[in-house]
Amino acid sequence: MSHVGLGELAFWLATRRRPSPGEVRLFETVLVALADHGFTPTAIAARLTLLSAPESIQGAMAAGLLGGGSRFLGVAEDTGRFLAEVIAAAGDPLPAADAEWDALAGEALRAREQGRPALPSTDAGAVRTAGSPAAYSGRRGRRR
Repeated sequence: MSHVGLGELAFWLATRRRPSPGEVRLFETVLVALADHGFTPTAIAARLTLLSAPESIQGAMAAGLLGGGSRFLGVAEDTGRFLAEVIAAAGDPLPAADAEWDALAGEALRAREQGRPALPSTDAGAVRTAGSPAAYSGRRGRRR
């Protein structure tokens, strides 16, 4: 149980193969981006369930996921499709090192943003990926 993280397990269950460390990193980065949407009904359901039953993280996750529907989880589907396209376009062999995965993610974001207003996190071409030390303060998961 303590040897496999939630992101790795979710990827493993979805693809029926164990992901590489780079794939886990990219997948978990996508999950964090998806989770950062504030107070949606699904987030509220998950948070309230966790408050009422803190011993049941699975129940809280299920409440959030089961209440999602197409209105709030469509973004997750779009992101999954985008991720699949990026990995398919990368071809073989897939990146092996963290820096190569970071470069792939940065290239994909820049290509996606061409002709669109820049996102605040990538303004002026400064892409900060999850593995970048500058992207985080001393506390895990907290952006500066």
